[in-house]
Amino acid sequence: MTKKISREIWRQMESFAGYSFNKAHSASYAVESYQSLFLKTYYPLEFMVAVLNNYGGFYNRKVYVNEARISGGTICLPCVNQSIFNTSIQGKDIYLGFDCLQNLEGKLARRIISERERYGAYQSMGTLSKGRKRALSRSLS
Repeated sequence: MTKKISREIWRQMESFAGYSFNKAHSASYAVESYQSLFLKTYYPLEFMVAVLNNYGGFYNRKVYVNEARISGGTICLPCVNQSIFNTSIQGKDIYLGFDCLQNLEGKLARRIISERERYGAYQSMGTLSKGRKRALSRSLS
């Protein structure tokens, strides 16, 4: 092999290096893409709930909520009697979680859930208020 040919081969390899891609990485990415496409196609609401609980992707949270609505889901705002900390799904009803509420401390959100599990559903603002006072006094002590 002449020096000229070896330099040309090396030059071509260098220029291709910017475009080459690790086969193992591309294969695993292909599998993940296929699985995601399958789930989004056959389980669109569950897929969107999982994306929301994974805190997004490229787009704002509202885009994924709207995608779930377009896919047939009923979007329910965070509810003291139905929601949990993360977004959840019950049939076609998607309950946004307490983590969607800006400035709501995680400790208080978890306490609302534990109070509901311990004492049953909140019946009025009064029971929520009493539960919150109990929760706050316990979390501060």
